[in-house]
Amino acid sequence: VAAEIELASGVYLAPGVTFRQEGYKFGNGNGYGLNYISVPVDLGIRVGLGDNLAVSVEAGPSFAYGISTTGNLDAFKAGAYKRFDMGLNASAALEYSKVYLRLGTDIGLVNALKNPIANTSYKNASFFAGVGYRF
Repeated sequence: VAAEIELASGVYLAPGVTFRQEGYKFGNGNGYGLNYISVPVDLGIRVGLGDNLAVSVEAGPSFAYGISTTGNLDAFKAGAYKRFDMGLNASAALEYSKVYLRLGTDIGLVNALKNPIANTSYKNASFFAGVGYRF
């Protein structure tokens, strides 16, 4: 779910709420899936290229809260991972009429490990693609 709040002609603020699933697998197939509710707050620019064609780019911070995990144990409740995550995201979209295709990335800034051993670090990072319809 996202909204666009026009700030000036072609410039908008795009807050939203998303479900995000991060995680990893070891070579033996075991691993974790980390499920987050994320709130991105992006600044966007849209440029019209014709009657029904436009491109847009968005970037900004995202704030996330871990709600659950998949795997053999709940890694948040066990204290292995921090529930709070913060990152930077960026995306670009091509819009035709009211249908759009968006590609982007979300890069974590917070070490997700609650008690890192020997200066280890695990930061969430993801790439995404989406198709949508603007009302």
